[in-house]
Amino acid sequence: MNKEMKKKLRRALYRCAERGEWWEPDGKPVIPAGWVHDLVVSGKIPGSDIKVHAKGVRVRGVAFGGSLDFEQAHLAVPMLLDAVELDERVVLEQATGGWISIANSQIAGVSAQQVKLEHSLDLSGSVLTASVDLDDAQIRGNLDCSKATLFNPGGKALTADGARIAGDLVLKDAFAAGEVRLVGATLGGQLVCGGANLFNPGGDALIADQSQIAQSVFLNSAFTANGQVRMLGAHIEGQLSCRDGRFSNPDAIGLRLQEATISSAFFWQPEALSNGTRVDLRTCSIGPLVDDIAMWPKDKKDEKDERLLLSGFTYSRFSGGATWNVKERILWLRDMNEFHSQPYEQLASVYRAVGRTVEARKVCIDREWARTETLGNDRDYQRWDKERRVWLRFWHRMWGWTTGFGFEPARALWIFAMILVAAGFFFWWAGASGVMEPTDRTATASATKCTDEYPCYQPFLYAADVMIPIVDLDQREAWTTDVARAGGTLVRWVTVFLIVAGWVLTAAFIAAVSRTISRS
Repeated sequence: MNKEMKKKLRRALYRCAERGEWWEPDGKPVIPAGWVHDLVVSGKIPGSDIKVHAKGVRVRGVAFGGSLDFEQAHLAVPMLLDAVELDERVVLEQATGGWISIANSQIAGVSAQQVKLEHSLDLSGSVLTASVDLDDAQIRGNLDCSKATLFNPGGKALTADGARIAGDLVLKDAFAAGEVRLVGATLGGQLVCGGANLFNPGGDALIADQSQIAQSVFLNSAFTANGQVRMLGAHIEGQLSCRDGRFSNPDAIGLRLQEATISSAFFWQPEALSNGTRVDLRTCSIGPLVDDIAMWPKDKKDEKDERLLLSGFTYSRFSGGATWNVKERILWLRDMNEFHSQPYEQLASVYRAVGRTVEARKVCIDREWARTETLGNDRDYQRWDKERRVWLRFWHRMWGWTTGFGFEPARALWIFAMILVAAGFFFWWAGASGVMEPTDRTATASATKCTDEYPCYQPFLYAADVMIPIVDLDQREAWTTDVARAGGTLVRWVTVFLIVAGWVLTAAFIAAVSRTISRS
């Protein structure tokens, strides 16, 4: 470019800056970056006292030679660049200013640590071939990276650790090759990642640990993460939506919300969850849970690592079409390889809160069945040998079969009644077979023939006298088993079994009723 052409272009740029108009030269010329730098920093047309228009410096369709270095500078007017090319990084470290827009452009990256802007930073539609560094930045407007390409594979595509952004952080329809970091960031608005593709296989696609987000987070509308989405200890005042998102991090955690707090709803209705991708919701607290129960990861019993981690996960209720079916919800919890009591207690409390006490009881019963396999493995039983642990699990199962682990005391009565009826028929057969005889050898009565001088043999009363502890119905005192007769030994052993069953069921019933009263 000759000198005359340079002068002509520079005059045109100054004229547009004075008027607040877009400067769009023909042919995409290469101009010195210093032209724009001087206008933006001084706020005046060089060599005069004419001020740059309040709309700022607006340049479209040029290539810059040199660097735009505003380190520790104050940008007196807005800088709006559109469809420009710059082979070097834009440097805004510790700079101050108002509105900066570098949209639909191709630049090497942005260094803007501790920048302070009174308005927004717009990188929408741009291709950045190196990292965007915004650590500890303060932006009173939005950070807009929608439809941008942030390309730094294996490194940090965007980092805004400790940044304070008063508005939204927008990554809608963006592509990021590398890590997107928002550790300790504070957003006054939303984190919008709908349609974004965050690509960092084997690493963190999005990491927002300890972030504070005043509104909602959207990982929806075909959002795709290849790598881990991690928000440990994050606080989200609005909702977290993963509706129609795609999460892929095979054999590793795809979504980690450990210790996060979500004040509103958590939407877990992803479009796809790649095989082996895990979800970690340990000690996460949310409002309503809106989920597609079929889209939770399923544990395989031969795997050591859990695919679904729910210990400490709390939620207020199910909402938005999420299933309340207790069988499906129990199977959801059973997808955990390791037993944890808290997820069952949480589910039961949600059912109780809406008056579904039957479902809550079923959850509590299933919790105890799930506990059975691990019973005796904790620290309190470490000194027990294998045989004692087997017996412990056996009696725990007996407690479940007879009373539903204390949650269904009436079950013991039903079992007692069925055994009692069966025993009555059994003793009727024993009497008809001549196995039962009077304890008084002088009595002339028989089990099939009553007399006025001796109590009649009543098989059902005899069964009740055998089974019911303490109560005396005079049948066992009057009648006994003749073990010498055929079937006598069988009757004797059945009697022993009924005595034991009676004591066990009675004790289980009393214990279950006491437990129910204590829970009430």
